[in-house]
Amino acid sequence: MLPIVSKIAEFHFFTCLYPKINGKLSQNQFGFRNFRSTTDALLYFEHLVMIGFDSCKKKNVASRVAAVFLDIKKAFDFVPHAKLMDSLQSLSIPTNWLKLLSSYLENRHYMIRVGEAKSRKYDITSGVPQGREVHRKGAQVRCANVGCAKVGAQMSDAQMSK
Repeated sequence: MLPIVSKIAEFHFFTCLYPKINGKLSQNQFGFRNFRSTTDALLYFEHLVMIGFDSCKKKNVASRVAAVFLDIKKAFDFVPHAKLMDSLQSLSIPTNWLKLLSSYLENRHYMIRVGEAKSRKYDITSGVPQGREVHRKGAQVRCANVGCAKVGAQMSDAQMSK
């Protein structure tokens, strides 16, 4: 649990960071973005399908639609801190902001306790504290950098029939 002062500081930091990363994200990325939702993604998908159908109809060819949907649960929990920092650096985030975020992520540990028995400490080198602003904003950046925002890839009839 973070103290209230830390929560306020984190909220302020990410309120300042969001505009810097938002303009650099793909317009096709809907997850973890303000004013974007699953509904928006589905409407965009429907738009692309209808454009494809119209195009096929004009060319008098059979129309086909293929789609792949992935829901990778807790995917961001496995993003290495170093990769996240590289992604942020590639977006030209100011160095002092990167240092602040890095200090927030480093030197974190966990241990397992069952009853009175405790394990040794393990380093946390990926993921971020759940429910925090860093979790949502970091997911935006990492998702954009690995290309999971690529929506609307078009395939030719030859590729579709394979």
